[in-house]
Amino acid sequence: MSSFRQIEANRRNARLSTGPVTEEGKMRSRQNALRHGLTAETVITALEDAEDYAAFEMAVTADYEAQTAVERELVLRLASLLWRLRRATAIESGVSVDTSMGFTPLPGLVMGTRGGDIDPGLLLYLNRQLGLTVDELDELLNRHSGLSGLCGDADMREVSQRRAGGDQVARLAFDVYCYRIRSYVGAYHAVLGRLDALVFTAGVGENSAEVRANSLIGLERWGIVVDPSRNAAGADAGERVISPPGTTVTVCVVPTDEELAIARDVVSLLSD
Repeated sequence: MSSFRQIEANRRNARLSTGPVTEEGKMRSRQNALRHGLTAETVITALEDAEDYAAFEMAVTADYEAQTAVERELVLRLASLLWRLRRATAIESGVSVDTSMGFTPLPGLVMGTRGGDIDPGLLLYLNRQLGLTVDELDELLNRHSGLSGLCGDADMREVSQRRAGGDQVARLAFDVYCYRIRSYVGAYHAVLGRLDALVFTAGVGENSAEVRANSLIGLERWGIVVDPSRNAAGADAGERVISPPGTTVTVCVVPTDEELAIARDVVSLLSD
């Protein structure tokens, strides 16, 4: 295990580095890129459920109503990117240094049907006291937890509407969701040592002003502040800063653009 002195030295070097210099270093970098992260060759990582991905892929395909072979190929690429992007990430010097995903996608933030971080002892309890099998626990953790398990709705839009109408169960689910985001912001602040920017993206991050605001409540002493008027701008406002001028940490909303990434891949493939 590296000492704190070594870690700090590595961070200083990373900020100055322009990437591998030797051919051996470049080769290792390319190999790492093929095994990890968004550029990994395989979409499904260790112990991810292939059936989960197949169902997800089918749902995305149905949503976009792809007709031609080219359209189907583009939608399949979109599904792949969406599958990879559903997790929180800490980035230092342009490099991801931590992610909320663990050995599987189950840990981390509260999701639509996955609960995120839970006490592993809960699984033992459910097995011993309720007699749930491994397959039943897998079904429970992957398809009936998270927002769905807390309030019966996996869609944050529905949860928010119910919360606004005074539904206390939906309010609890919303609060747990935002609390988990806030706890990860604090954890990654500690990992990075300082925070320059905090970025909200993807479906909920781009579209829910109330989730963004409530996730960062109480972090003002760290320089993390959301400007209400900037935050209220709709998703059609595009990339934007939602923190007030002069704050230590820049809070941003950056829409995902999977279609652009797919189009670039297509252009690259056609030009080869």
